[in-house]
Amino acid sequence: MNEKLFALDEENIYEHLFERYSQLNGNIEGIKQDLGIHDKTQNVIEVDIQDTKVEKKKRKKKVRSEIYNFVIEQSLSSLGSSNDNNKNSTTGYVLWSTTLIFLNWLLYGESDVCKLIRNGEAIQGNEVLKFDGLFQKNDSGKKGIIELGSGISGILSIVMSNHVDYYVATDQNSILNKLKFNIRQNILQLNMKKCKSKSLNFNTKEEEEDEQRGVDLQDSRQRKQIVQLETLPLDWETFQLLKNNQPLVNSNSKYPILYQLKEDCSSIVILAMDVIYNDYLIKPFLDTVKELFQFYQLKSKIQISCIVGLQLRAQDMIEMFLETIICEYQFVVHHVSDSMLAQTRCGVYLLSPQTK
Repeated sequence: MNEKLFALDEENIYEHLFERYSQLNGNIEGIKQDLGIHDKTQNVIEVDIQDTKVEKKKRKKKVRSEIYNFVIEQSLSSLGSSNDNNKNSTTGYVLWSTTLIFLNWLLYGESDVCKLIRNGEAIQGNEVLKFDGLFQKNDSGKKGIIELGSGISGILSIVMSNHVDYYVATDQNSILNKLKFNIRQNILQLNMKKCKSKSLNFNTKEEEEDEQRGVDLQDSRQRKQIVQLETLPLDWETFQLLKNNQPLVNSNSKYPILYQLKEDCSSIVILAMDVIYNDYLIKPFLDTVKELFQFYQLKSKIQISCIVGLQLRAQDMIEMFLETIICEYQFVVHHVSDSMLAQTRCGVYLLSPQTK
């Protein structure tokens, strides 16, 4: 299999999807034939994330691999419940498998395309795009991630917060309380950085006292680097930061953390895992991505892109999504072609704004 970032356009979408769904049909016995809920039998679930290949590697050389152990509280009764719906989707009340597939690939994948998504590089094509990668590098500026449709688990928030300076987990208001609960319950899994958060009420007194004493945290070798992890209510249908290509009045007070990323970060990635499962979600989601692209490109040199993980269910839905991205929104789209992902029902796509 040719493992690379494969550029998509209006003419090759169908060919791409035909090939991808043929892979799925050819491996029908090895891939779960379900909607993608990780566990629909219990409300409290244990989730382990570790490299299954690490034992083989240890025989050859000493290998350090990230290992995570989560206990997640989900709400099966709220899934599809009209009482919890309030005209909003309830799919976020449970953990979906796309998140775990993506993380296992990102953390432990060994292909060149996986390393590119982790660490970044210039992407050659009709035009050269710069993708700075998801993981922070010592010689780069500050990196931020904005997750759209985070759901209740907090798994992606915690794992990725080990690798960036800012992480903003967004979803509808009804989801956030359970999301905050799960992040707090599993915060020890965020062990590579020190976490501060206003929305989660984590104690930042130590940092404030150090600032008052003039202590330079970055120069202190005795202290872990800091990540700011925040939760934020964000409704795709009403989200707006700009008007007439200028910051909207009061948007700073409504979304202060998004403005902070604009001030501090040189690279921002939008993450979205399994958020497109109905056609009516396509335009609100892409409107939100477009708004964020334009906001962070306005009078700045921030590198911004979006990584979307899709559970490959109905082919016509995925086709409509990709057609809308390319033909109507005119984003640059790459499919992540990788043998490890090809053995799953997960499709990963990199969206970028047109270069100016």
